[in-house]
Amino acid sequence: MKWTLLGCSIALCLTANLWAQVPDPDSELGEEMQTLVKSYITRNPEVSVDDAITRLAIQTEIMQSMEDLRQEFSDRLTEISLQHTPDQHILVELKGAGAVADRVVRTESGTTRVVFETGHKYTKQEFYAILDKHMDILYSAIPGATGFLGRPGEDRLVIYIEGNEQEAEELQTTVKKLERVLGFAITLRPNMPKSRNVEYIQGGAVLQNNNSFCTPRFGPSMPFQPRTTTRAQSCTCGRAQSLGRSFASGGLDPAGVAAR
Repeated sequence: MKWTLLGCSIALCLTANLWAQVPDPDSELGEEMQTLVKSYITRNPEVSVDDAITRLAIQTEIMQSMEDLRQEFSDRLTEISLQHTPDQHILVELKGAGAVADRVVRTESGTTRVVFETGHKYTKQEFYAILDKHMDILYSAIPGATGFLGRPGEDRLVIYIEGNEQEAEELQTTVKKLERVLGFAITLRPNMPKSRNVEYIQGGAVLQNNNSFCTPRFGPSMPFQPRTTTRAQSCTCGRAQSLGRSFASGGLDPAGVAAR
């Protein structure tokens, strides 16, 4: 795909045919597009506006490829994620020592490397099975726990607590005991109050640039990650794909993003 439109304003560059696909920059969808690009650049300041638009378009196009990878390596899968440095690429983390050759996924907006990292201790399912088994102990041992964020690729569990840094420090002896019981590292994240906006950590396809998930849950017993999301981040999968088509059409004014 050619990206010659990206350096120009929408009013000057869009043809009559593209107007049917591209939202007005002042519309709700157009504003969401601007917000997503600005958010991506804030998280990845080394990326230009044009590159951010390209990367976001590719993200909506590789959802099925990531799901295919999940299915292909389901018996070994520890984690699959979208990484942003040194380039945007898919990282597939696998249990066991059997090597897998890296690949390239080609979509309409560009190519994406698929990097395989082997040698992990648990599959994702095994990691969460251990977590489920000890959930009652975790809640009883960590007062004020408000949520759990699993990092299977790091053999790590992040526990959100309502308490402050001092209370987190006072719980370190308990944390060390829990680490021995569960078999992986535990980190406390203080000052995390309960939220009505609860999102399960597991399941679904990666949504845009923050590795959150489109589907609300994987199963009723999965631990959850409380988080406050922006209007753009909370859009549905279909909404994200609609945004991606607009990105791919060149329907975003880079100057408008930079000015916001």
